[in-house]
This record gives sequence, structure tokens and C-alpha cells, in this order.
Amino acid sequence: MNDFIFHAGDLPSGFEKEYEASLFNLHEHRLLQSSGEWISYYILHQKNNAALAEIHFHFADGLASSPIRSPFGSLESLEKIPSAVLFEFLEFVQQQLRLKGAKKISIKNPPHAYRVNFQSILTSFLLNQGFSISNAEVGAVINVALSFENALDGWEKRKLRQSHEADFEWSEISIDKVDEVYVFILACRNEKGYSLSMTLSELKRAVKIFPDRFLLFGVYKKNTLVAAS
Repeated sequence: MNDFIFHAGDLPSGFEKEYEASLFNLHEHRLLQSSGEWISYYILHQKNNAALAEIHFHFADGLASSPIRSPFGSLESLEKIPSAVLFEFLEFVQQQLRLKGAKKISIKNPPHAYRVNFQSILTSFLLNQGFSISNAEVGAVINVALSFENALDGWEKRKLRQSHEADFEWSEISIDKVDEVYVFILACRNEKGYSLSMTLSELKRAVKIFPDRFLLFGVYKKNTLVAAS
């Protein structure tokens, strides 16, 4: 345990992350969510000059949120971080947030399927430390190790065949047409009484900073866009 340091603040100079952080936890994306106060915590291995884990909270009006405006935030870490270190780090984070005046701590974990074993341990540790699950969302994960058609069930395969027979065509759409795709999706959502989580200007700011993280796709019928994502 002596080799591990629990650090509050930005990642110290000379330390490198031994894991890949998710898009929503990157510094640039956190600033897109809010330019307000962000608080960061890291597990450091001092002998290796390595960061083994991180978590970030937006702090305002006594509420510490990870994230503030994203599908998820929560803890990023090396896959095989010692369980005892992880448990004590979560205790350290809570203590530090309360010292700053946090009255409530909110953590939104990634989909369970992203890292099944790690997410199971993390959820158990949070429950053991007094957290409760306030919102358990239903998600869908597609296994891309299979070929596309083999991953479809019978009903989906029939729909795919019908789309070919109706001369629907799909293609990737250039990122410079993000306005067109957004307006189309917004109209579809409005028609169903749904909303979008981002405005067009917010999406365009994100695309400008992370141009390689956004892919646009469309389905066409005689050159007319009929579906998009």
C-alpha cells in the first residue's frame, strides 16, 4: 500500500496514465459540460510515475456530480487495480468532497457491459460505503465481434431483407453535414414528443474539439434521407 498515493487535483507533471479514459472524462469534454468548478482525484503509483485511476466531479451548491452533463462519468482505472486500494480510494474521495462542503455526491456509472467484472466490484464497494442506486437505466449493447447479420434476430433479419427489397440504401455521412443530420433527427424526435440532450451549437463545439469521435450515418430512399444517426 505504501507505493500508492491518493491525490486531489490535476494529474502531477511526470505521471502517465496506464489506462485509456473515456471521452466523457477527458478534460476537454468536461469543460464542454460546464466551465464551472471541477475537482479531480487520482490513484498514483509513485515508483512507476503512473496514474492507475481517476474520477472527476463537478461541484456546485453542495452537489458533487460525476458527470454533470454526459451519459456517464464515474471511475476510470487500470483493469487489475488492487481491490483494497480501490476501496480506500473511494473512502478518500468521499472524505475530501465532504471537507469541501459537499452535501450530496452523485456518480453515474458506465453501462455494466463495458467492464463487467470491474463494474460489479465498483457497484458493490459504493453500496458498502452507503451509496444507493437512484436510477437504474436500461441499456443496449451490440456485440460487434459477430458479423452484422448474424447478430440480428429473426424479426430484424426480415426487416433488413424488406429494406433491401424497397431499395433503401445506407451510407456514412460526411461530418461537415452535421447540421443537416441534427435538424433531421430533431424533427423526428419532436414528432414523437421526445427531446435531444444537446443543442446544435453544443454538438458542433464537441465535433470541433473531437472530430474523430463522431460518425454520422444515414438511410436514403431515392436520395432522400429517411433515417439518420
